[in-house]
Amino acid sequence: MANDTASERKPRTKHVETIPALSYTMTGAARRTNLPETKLWAASKADQLRTFCVGRSRRVSEEALCDFIRALETKAIVIDNT
Repeated sequence: MANDTASERKPRTKHVETIPALSYTMTGAARRTNLPETKLWAASKADQLRTFCVGRSRRVSEEALCDFIRALETKAIVIDNT
């Protein structure tokens, strides 16, 4: 091993554990759900999506996103297409 050249050595990979987010900005929630951010804002204003504020930032919890998607799946709510 002492005679190994740098090109022969296997690169060390660092295992990084990803921790799921507990909350998202509206932009992050849009990325997470693949829904338009404007539709999430509209759902929030219509009290169909639970949100909360941290300072001036509007956040959506992972649980609220799951509940929102479940409601969409069961057609309990409809996102306005306008």
